[in-house]
Amino acid sequence: MGLLVSKWISLLALITILPQTGNASSCQGRGTVVFFGNGMFNSKRDADSSRKALENFLKRAPVFNHEKDLKVDLAYKRNEGVLEQLAVVAIQKGITDFEDYWLWLSSLEEAPDWFKETMKSASIDVLEESAKHFSDLEEHFEGYARYVRNGYNVILVSHSQGNFYANQTMRNLSRYTDASLTGSIEEKKQINPFFPKFFDLFVNIQVATPVSATINDSPWLTFKDDLVMAAVRQSTGALPANLSTSGIGLPPNGDFLGHNFVYAYLRNEESRNKILSNIQNAYSKLHYPIAYFKNAFLITHSHSVDNNADVFFETRDPSWSDYGGGHDEKWPNPNLQVQMDSANCFELKPGDSKIIAETIVPDRKSATFQYRAWPEGGVDLKKEKSIDVSFQASEGVEWWDVGVIHTKAGSGKEPLDVQIEIYPQPRLRR
Repeated sequence: MGLLVSKWISLLALITILPQTGNASSCQGRGTVVFFGNGMFNSKRDADSSRKALENFLKRAPVFNHEKDLKVDLAYKRNEGVLEQLAVVAIQKGITDFEDYWLWLSSLEEAPDWFKETMKSASIDVLEESAKHFSDLEEHFEGYARYVRNGYNVILVSHSQGNFYANQTMRNLSRYTDASLTGSIEEKKQINPFFPKFFDLFVNIQVATPVSATINDSPWLTFKDDLVMAAVRQSTGALPANLSTSGIGLPPNGDFLGHNFVYAYLRNEESRNKILSNIQNAYSKLHYPIAYFKNAFLITHSHSVDNNADVFFETRDPSWSDYGGGHDEKWPNPNLQVQMDSANCFELKPGDSKIIAETIVPDRKSATFQYRAWPEGGVDLKKEKSIDVSFQASEGVEWWDVGVIHTKAGSGKEPLDVQIEIYPQPRLRR
């Protein structure tokens, strides 16, 4: 760097920092994701329609912090077996035009009694099987973990058969190591005391549930005249019904079994309000996780490979141990190397951590080093206001204090309160 710094002014150091006061936006939670876990008699298309209905319902309700992201996603359970079982019975009954079959299945048209009885019978078989086998569970775990590692808390609204999967999730997800191979949520809590406990970042609300008990006192709601759940309670047992109004309605706006998520539970005012209040209560208690790979700051600096003057950045925790995290580099042309140094929010320890620069200037009296700083974590360099820093280092090896990271437990939903101060001029360590 040094004498050649003006030549490379367009590729000067990029340091990502945060404001000197207030919560550090780079380490704050990203938002909330609401998953819909589908039940029986659902194709992927049907399940996604229910997800969209839930999303539209939530967008009309002032529940969430609108400064954060809100996403609504699908934890899909395949239902090929039960759909095939119903189709076989329909063929045996002489059905040749399957348009009526799909209308009955979707609660868009009143079904004949034999079809209703077949659906209830098939429900018992499917739910008994679902209590023992969980073919799509790992796919569900990966979907939830993807959001947690990016800083989202999770609300799972599960329906019917999906409630068995929800219980498995509530029991086992905290010990699951996902595709990022960074360890389980329980292990992250052991590594970093600021990481929330599992039940502080993941909640479940069960609708039309066939389970005998929920996990962590998760709320549930079921109609007394949900004919599918009534049949299940008589045969295998399930939590009692706890809604006073009727869920049964005539198609196309109602469900003849009182079981469908959209045409029974979102249609009925009592159940709709109960779903909303359960989501509100759950959301009020949730915390955000610390995103696994989000930078607390990022430093990018450039130098010519023909120039022997060098600068290296690192972060020391309050015990003066090196965080040892994020270093990357690229070569925009044969004569220039761009280096990036960072510390992840997840790595930050309680107390004050130091951002340090080491300068090496051989065979000359001094060299000039420059870098540029942004206040919001380097997520969007084009939109973030930049800060330029320039300083001179003498011949030999010198150490400089570049800035300090103040880290403590966050307030409200935030796991961290981080303030990063970058000095206008680095301070030479004596």
